[in-house]
Amino acid sequence: MKNWTDKEIYDWSNRTFGSNRAIDIAIRANKEMGELLSALQNGQMEEARMECADLIIFLAQIHHRLSPAEITLEDDKRTKMEINVKRSWELLPDGSYQHVDLCPICDGGPANEGVCLCPSDF
Repeated sequence: MKNWTDKEIYDWSNRTFGSNRAIDIAIRANKEMGELLSALQNGQMEEARMECADLIIFLAQIHHRLSPAEITLEDDKRTKMEINVKRSWELLPDGSYQHVDLCPICDGGPANEGVCLCPSDF
């Protein structure tokens, strides 16, 4: 099987569907996310895997449209993971997790609406 680059996916999409704005592609990706949720809720794991692939295809198109040519989705994924592993996370009532913004001065505790509450401010 071919290993498609972000640019190749983007070019294929433009040839097949015409040039779309990033927001148009994101709206379609959101519909695909709904299909993924449905497949997961119904225990359709193979279908869920294919919906994951669809989402990656849409994300590659959006990313290519927004990025300089030399920066790939893989590059930004690695960068973002470096950020995420350093974050603190909290469990929300719906069962999902959200990162907790830390003090921008000391990174030692939660920030309060962007205002540092660390002891160094007192």
